[in-house]
Amino acid sequence: MKIETRTTSRHPLLPFQRGLSLPVLGKFWLSHGLALIWMVFSIVLSVPWVKELGQVETVPVAIVIN
Repeated sequence: MKIETRTTSRHPLLPFQRGLSLPVLGKFWLSHGLALIWMVFSIVLSVPWVKELGQVETVPVAIVIN
């Protein structure tokens, strides 16, 4: 009796997946870097609203509300 073995995987890689392998630590730092960029962008974007609301309320209250 001849037993055949499969050499192909069940889930073949797509062409764009073949060379892109990032270690877990690299993914960790990439995600944290993107989160930091998003946080800075959000803060910069909210500064005009905080200043405007700070004229009506105090600035700390405006920061909490915003």
